[in-house]
Amino acid sequence: PASPAVRLKTGTAYVLDREGTDDNGQNYDNFDIALKPFVPSAESRHKSASPAELARSADPGDAAELQWRESRGLTTVLMVLLAIPFSRIKPRQGRYAALLPLTVLFTVIFYGGNICRTLVANGSLPTIPGVWLVPIAMAVGIALLLARDLSLLRKPSR
Repeated sequence: PASPAVRLKTGTAYVLDREGTDDNGQNYDNFDIALKPFVPSAESRHKSASPAELARSADPGDAAELQWRESRGLTTVLMVLLAIPFSRIKPRQGRYAALLPLTVLFTVIFYGGNICRTLVANGSLPTIPGVWLVPIAMAVGIALLLARDLSLLRKPSR
């Protein structure tokens, strides 16, 4: 509504002093509290819109939000696939040796997705590839690691 309010019908409010010397109790009956009206920002509008609304919109912020929502599932699967080659350790190496590189990789992927979403919303990055730039880079990285593991990138020995 234009002027939202809360009405407290009957009750008592207590403010207790920790030392117990200045306790305060207030009784109220039909006490009205005026609130500020909620004015949705552009960002909260993007986040609360349904995927169908986002798909119909021509606003780059809506396109960025839709791409970000759609890319989260694929990014999660690609992160799992990236973690496999990074989790391999050498003999006599501690089991937590790969933890720091994987944590840094996760942070780069997470913030990279958020930066791409912001760039698409601002119009600095085109909607194609847009937020999909991070999953594409991850897929290329997985392909390179897979090729290395399958010895496709090594020179044949004579």
